[in-house]
Amino acid sequence: MTLKLKKLICLGLVAAMTVTCFSACKRTPSGGGSTGLEEMDTTTKMTLSYMYWDDDGGVLGKELAKSFTEKYPNITVEVIPTTTADVNQQISDMHAASNTPDAFWYVNEIDTPIYNAYWTDMTQYFENDPENDNIIKGIKEYKIGYFGTDYKWATPIKFFPQVAWVNKQFFEDNSLDMPNTEWTWEEFEDVIEKSTMGGANGRYGQKQSFGLTAAGGSYPVTWYPFAADDACIGEFGWDGSQYNMDNWADGLNLQRDYLAKNWLIDESGNMPFTNLPANLEAVYGEQVYAQDAGYVAIRADKWWCWHSFWNNPDQGFIANKVIFVPYIQPHLSTTEGKTNVCVYDMGGISQWTDHPREAYELLKYMTWGADGWLKKMELYSTYETDEMPNATLRTYQIDVPITLDEEVWEKFRALEWYPQEGDEYGREEYFTKFFDLVKEKYWAGLGATQIPGFSTWLDTAYHGEVLIETQVLYEGGDAHEMVDELEKTGLEYYNERHDQIMDYLKMIGK
Repeated sequence: MTLKLKKLICLGLVAAMTVTCFSACKRTPSGGGSTGLEEMDTTTKMTLSYMYWDDDGGVLGKELAKSFTEKYPNITVEVIPTTTADVNQQISDMHAASNTPDAFWYVNEIDTPIYNAYWTDMTQYFENDPENDNIIKGIKEYKIGYFGTDYKWATPIKFFPQVAWVNKQFFEDNSLDMPNTEWTWEEFEDVIEKSTMGGANGRYGQKQSFGLTAAGGSYPVTWYPFAADDACIGEFGWDGSQYNMDNWADGLNLQRDYLAKNWLIDESGNMPFTNLPANLEAVYGEQVYAQDAGYVAIRADKWWCWHSFWNNPDQGFIANKVIFVPYIQPHLSTTEGKTNVCVYDMGGISQWTDHPREAYELLKYMTWGADGWLKKMELYSTYETDEMPNATLRTYQIDVPITLDEEVWEKFRALEWYPQEGDEYGREEYFTKFFDLVKEKYWAGLGATQIPGFSTWLDTAYHGEVLIETQVLYEGGDAHEMVDELEKTGLEYYNERHDQIMDYLKMIGK
């Protein structure tokens, strides 16, 4: 099906929904005070449905919903726990039946919610809520959730900074100085070069140690455009209206060069050293992932690695003396270095809700709001059930606060990231500095959750047709030769999705 035909179908669907969609957001404000935020309805009995995912089977969400009802006794919350694997299809099915939850999360990409008009406009609530003047920098400044319009459709509900995880033990074992915690890209590059060693220099007398490994979305091709250009506020050099892909090309070419020098251990199976156990058995005499056994200085990845892997006793990193500490992403010394890339999970209010103001408040309380976060802190320290023991809640359920509320951050910092007294590995100073920088920096999301058309462009043109990165990394290609065509096609996909939104806005009189 062509994009043009899809657009016509979409607009037909939108026309059929016009009577219902957005009507709830046209209520006259009932006197929300000087802020202009409409007051909550605290008298009408209502039930709000809320769909979310969590690794604990929904236990934490249920407890938060109870506390929301304690705050607003007229509101009953129907929680609908789900998983990241199932949520998008469930939302699609419920939307088709005109029964989408009043507030819900959506995973990975925004093209489908845009195309099908899942979300309603929350602008008047978000922009008039003074609490949103005190949230992670970048969300408001980069208009995240506006999708190139003047209207707020969705908002980050979970925040996972991307992190340069530095293996502190690697540096000690190899008599290397720990890097500067506010390093430049030039310093970062020097570190990974010096950390790549052959022979018997490293721990266990290994034949090879590596400066860097990375997860998808955290390779130089993603990080470098932010590192090289202060105007970059989105993946692949996105500046808010177009892709400037020269820095993308530099980043991909750097990634190719790092692989060729063995500074970066590959995840694909296409290089001599590959971070897969069967491959590394020939190198180390055992089947291991390189970073798991301490053979890598830095792992570029997401914040959730701390809870899921590095500090999870079941994974064995601490027992194996692989001691990761968080570092901020590096930037070129010639830049201000203010913007970093993160993972934002997105959520919004259903176009079918009869209570958009109250659904907004529920979404905020359950995700980014200070009151909800304070309740979470209480639950992390006291709540235990047979379904989800307290320790596991702390390990798996902690994303980084979106609110910058000082009380929330004080309690968040006090969680047991490491032994509060007598940490033999000396991690406190690194966590303290990292949290300071998280609050100071601006944060942009990956393209699929921020830029209309991005995920479709990646699936069809970037990965689907010609395997751009494979050509450069493994077949000797030069990324700069691809810049013009990619900038052109990327903007075409953006404009196609953006035009759908603008046509929709005209239909409803926006």
